[in-house]
Amino acid sequence: MSAADQAAAFKAKGNEFFKAKDYATAVEWYSKAVDADPQNRVYYSNRSAAYAALRDYAKAAQDGELCVRCDPDWNKGYFRQATALQSLKRYQDALKVVNTGLARKTVSDDKNLVALRDTLVPLAERQRQAAMSTMANNLRLKEEGNAFFKQREYMKAIHKYEAAVADPATTNGDAVYISCYNNMAGAKQQLHDHKGVVEASSMVLEVSVT
Repeated sequence: MSAADQAAAFKAKGNEFFKAKDYATAVEWYSKAVDADPQNRVYYSNRSAAYAALRDYAKAAQDGELCVRCDPDWNKGYFRQATALQSLKRYQDALKVVNTGLARKTVSDDKNLVALRDTLVPLAERQRQAAMSTMANNLRLKEEGNAFFKQREYMKAIHKYEAAVADPATTNGDAVYISCYNNMAGAKQQLHDHKGVVEASSMVLEVSVT
């Protein structure tokens, strides 16, 4: 029996235990299938489902990611990973996974991922807002700038970056300073402000060159 045939047999046993709701034993058989044929996306997907049924969402998310690595053009890997992250209340991470999947041409019209995205968007935004409320002011301003950048509102993004740099908590050459000027250069490039790109980039170079 070839390794692929053996893996398929292990998966079939796993399916039997999954249907019987013996998820721990299902995991054992799916793991044997993975070991026999580690490039097969289905085995990671099935084991992810079994882990999710056991409420071991961290491992379910990990297997979802491995499933995506095996085949980035298969919708189920993104769904497995994202729903596990959702159960872990990592809504922003889950939304990122969904959007990565929907960006793939072969996955872009997947109804399950679209529905999941619509569920995650408000949850991720509330989580983002909650996280920002506890941030230092300069970090919050930088994140607000990043949000405007993603929305292609580049002038608003630049104003936020400038405010973050001007904040008393920001010092020349620190991480916020460098990040804001780098992002500012990117925003000005989008606005075709070539002089502004050079000016913003030079602020980073001044602190980077020793």
